[in-house]
Amino acid sequence: MSTRETYIAAINADTAKRKKALGLLHEARNEGRGTPNTDAAVERLTADIREAEEAIRSNAQRVEYFREQEASEHRANEARANSPIPFPVRGPSGDASAMVDIFDGLRSGSGRFELELRDAVTLKAGVATDGAETVQTDVLSEVVRKEQAESDWAQIGPRVLMTAAGDPVEVPVEASSSDVLIEGEGDAIATSSPQFTTVSLGAHKFAVVVPLSSELIQDASMNIVRDFVIPQGVQALNRKMSTDFVSGAGTTEPTGIDLAASTGLTTAAAAAVTFDELIEAVHSVIPQHRRNAKWVMSSATIEAIRKLKDGDSNYIWQPSVQVGVPPTLLGYPVIESPDIANMGTGNTFGVFGDFQSGSIARMAGPLRVDISTQAGFVNDIVYVRFIQRFDSNLLVPGAIKKLVNA
Repeated sequence: MSTRETYIAAINADTAKRKKALGLLHEARNEGRGTPNTDAAVERLTADIREAEEAIRSNAQRVEYFREQEASEHRANEARANSPIPFPVRGPSGDASAMVDIFDGLRSGSGRFELELRDAVTLKAGVATDGAETVQTDVLSEVVRKEQAESDWAQIGPRVLMTAAGDPVEVPVEASSSDVLIEGEGDAIATSSPQFTTVSLGAHKFAVVVPLSSELIQDASMNIVRDFVIPQGVQALNRKMSTDFVSGAGTTEPTGIDLAASTGLTTAAAAAVTFDELIEAVHSVIPQHRRNAKWVMSSATIEAIRKLKDGDSNYIWQPSVQVGVPPTLLGYPVIESPDIANMGTGNTFGVFGDFQSGSIARMAGPLRVDISTQAGFVNDIVYVRFIQRFDSNLLVPGAIKKLVNA
């Protein structure tokens, strides 16, 4: 299942959830209001409907984004398939005009493509004068990747805004609601308007260029651009975006959630947290935002919390028994992030709250992977450039709280 199909499935599930909640809401209203149980049911179902509608809108944006990505890739693939000469140009003639035509076609395409190379030449090596010149040495056709602790900002689950351009966006946010008073018979009813504030989103350019010699591209034992350079470049972009989504300073980079969130808990100890304090952190977030709340913590902090027990010597940590479902702490999912500090004097060692309602990430334009031989023409260097414009901020400060050590 493609990423777009996954979001379509999520839309269908949320649509079914909304339909069911609407039916239950109709039944609750038919029973009549005025009793605590009925009023609570109506309020809960109304909140569920709003939540489902927001999820549908958000996922619809994602579906459209990935639909455009797939269409762009399809156009680029068609351009390559219809090209009279496959890249790279080989042969004794070195037809320069054909090379220019191909790159002009690529530049006028989608702006995002994966360069398709022919099967690469096997590397050869040996010791001079020992006869090894006649022996071909095979190299494994893959690179063993360096594993790193990583986080994915999308896994934390903020609201995602996708725009074609990068002009500044102002998101209106309700700051306070109308005040309702009890008025006497015949008295003038007081006016009270809701108040608003705005959250600003820019489009910081996350970018890197990877230079490769033409010899490396031609002689590598693999399709090094497609199979290694492009995946690691995209991964590096996501790693940096995730870091700034969590801990960005908010001036020349995104505003990190652990910087902007207000404090929901300050521990008594300088490098530890107790079971009771975690309960306090949960209740620092209002009930409406606890419904979809998550924890975000580092590996070392999670390790320490996994050892905590309740008064009956039962571990409070609940490991996941289902693939793809995170473990839970006090009933709430836990997302591991290397971008949150470990427990220590004065450190923000965790964040808890509703990230879908309380935070927002903006993707300005698609991920761009561009390849050029122009800049490095004299040195015979090929450049692979990665660009993604991105910003993030808190939407509703009360929806997300941070955990701080004394």
